[in-house]
Amino acid sequence: MKKWMSILLLAAMLLALAACGNAAPSSDVASSMEKIKDAVPAQEEVAPAEEAAPAEEAAPAEETAPAEEAAPAEETAPAEETVEAEEMIGSKDGNSYSNKTIGIRAEFPDTWSVLDDEQTAQVVGAVADSFSETDLADQLRQSGSLYDLYAMALDQSGDNVNVVIEDLGVVYGLVIDEARYLELAEKQLGTTLEQMGITDVKLDKQNYSFAGQERLSVFITGNYSGVPIYERMVLIKAGSYMNVITAFSLDEARLDGIMGFFEAYEG
Repeated sequence: MKKWMSILLLAAMLLALAACGNAAPSSDVASSMEKIKDAVPAQEEVAPAEEAAPAEEAAPAEETAPAEEAAPAEETAPAEETVEAEEMIGSKDGNSYSNKTIGIRAEFPDTWSVLDDEQTAQVVGAVADSFSETDLADQLRQSGSLYDLYAMALDQSGDNVNVVIEDLGVVYGLVIDEARYLELAEKQLGTTLEQMGITDVKLDKQNYSFAGQERLSVFITGNYSGVPIYERMVLIKAGSYMNVITAFSLDEARLDGIMGFFEAYEG
């Protein structure tokens, strides 16, 4: 029951975190992106300038002093680096997980199990014919999202953690950062949790030390049939992709330990 509940809660929350249902596997990516598009202020259309009337012939200008040398234009910020879907896929080896692109790795103890790609697909209800890196990248491109990691404790505590990759698209990937993404998600997250039967929902946005860096995070608490639940979500953007790392526990004190499995990727 606990294991089922944690899976269900994570799926619901990841569904909401896309502000439209796109973080969890979904075929309705186009509709999801339209909802995000509606939330992003559009640039005002500039009307074409009226044709100027011909100027009157001016009298010869007096000789003026040479103009001062113009200051050099400010250097513009470099364009965001393009990241391909294949680069977003992490690697798993037994109880180890690493994702070079977002700079994290994790080594889970023997009391935990890291599901392989096929097992993860079965747990989250995703459909895939094969699970090579190329196939997973194609799945990410086509569905807009992918569970890159699902790991869970073997002691029936219900503790688990997952990493979900969401493709924001070329356009929205430029205008939506972690803060904006979370702002859009918050609008539906509480409603989604209530629909799942969660009461007393509280969301607390925080900066959180994760894998050696300060990251934007949201700490979620609630109550399910009299049982307190706790989740920690950390957001990491790479290129036009948003990565959501989510830890779940029925004991608040264990959340930091779960997130503590992750460290900075080196080498």
